[in-house]
Amino acid sequence: MNENTDLLQPRSASSGDGDTHGGSGEPVAPMPHLALALSLRFVLILLMGVCLHLAGQSLLWTDLGIIVVDAITFATLAHLMRGEGRRLRDLYVPTGGADIAWGLLFSLIIIVGFFVSTVLANLIVYHGAPPAQPSSFVPPLWLGALALAVMPLTIAFAEEGLYRSYLLPRLARRMGQVPALLLVSVFFGLQHIGFAVPDGQQMLSRALTTLFAGLLFGGLWLWKRKTVPLVIGHWLLDFLFLGLPVFYMATSA
Repeated sequence: MNENTDLLQPRSASSGDGDTHGGSGEPVAPMPHLALALSLRFVLILLMGVCLHLAGQSLLWTDLGIIVVDAITFATLAHLMRGEGRRLRDLYVPTGGADIAWGLLFSLIIIVGFFVSTVLANLIVYHGAPPAQPSSFVPPLWLGALALAVMPLTIAFAEEGLYRSYLLPRLARRMGQVPALLLVSVFFGLQHIGFAVPDGQQMLSRALTTLFAGLLFGGLWLWKRKTVPLVIGHWLLDFLFLGLPVFYMATSA
């Protein structure tokens, strides 16, 4: 029996919201903390997308704005972890060289899984391939370099730290493994609609794609309880499919 199986069961109703740890020593966060963590990136990214749209700016500028959102995420996580008597780095406990091996395996699973998620979402929303999204905006070289070298790394650490390492085990203690996985994945998907404002179909497609991907990310975390390999896989995915395209656009202009 896995020593962490008690983490997957709802916590006892007799435990007060002021408790920071359950009987097993696992974290039990107050509901206001969980609500803040769940909604944080959804609100910030949606606000960013709406502001860019109203200002008539390209959504490619979110590649810069998301780094700010990631910084806010780290600051929020650090504050929440201090409330438990822990540190931000406790969300990313390395396990040595095994992290690299698992990271390579997770990378393969994540890339294939994300491709399948994208196809399924496009079939649901567009009944096929999505229409082309023409854009006359050419990102400056510095933005392309930032999107390649910085953005994938900050996103991977921020999202895996928040959704999988912080939220998933704490929600699982309150409601059980499956409801927690579904709830975290839904909010992980919802945060991505801000990157597609105001196109309703694209917003839905983004949300579904990343909801499916969130189920995969969460499943991998529940399987091995390792955050660093997920960070590696998430970083490689965003490096290849977010950073490289923007960098190519910036350098080929």
